[in-house]
Amino acid sequence: MRPLARFLPKPFALLLTFIASGLFHDLAIFLVKREKVGFLTLWFAYMGIAVVVTAFFNMSTKKLPLWMRGVVNIAIIAGCFICAKVTDISYFI
Repeated sequence: MRPLARFLPKPFALLLTFIASGLFHDLAIFLVKREKVGFLTLWFAYMGIAVVVTAFFNMSTKKLPLWMRGVVNIAIIAGCFICAKVTDISYFI
């Protein structure tokens, strides 16, 4: 993210970093399976949006018990996964 943050606002740089990571994950799957994939890029984009939103609203789990932090993080990751599944149109293409 740091190279991008030199030129772009930090939230946008963070989001682009998540998207790039998703693209590399999709590329790795493509190279192994030779199948077109786009789901991971979409999922990572939603997770990047979640990170930007939680940072914008200063949402923190630091004061929560460790088990509850885990539950919150899993819920965010699962929510992003569900959003990606619902909005994934790559299987139409």
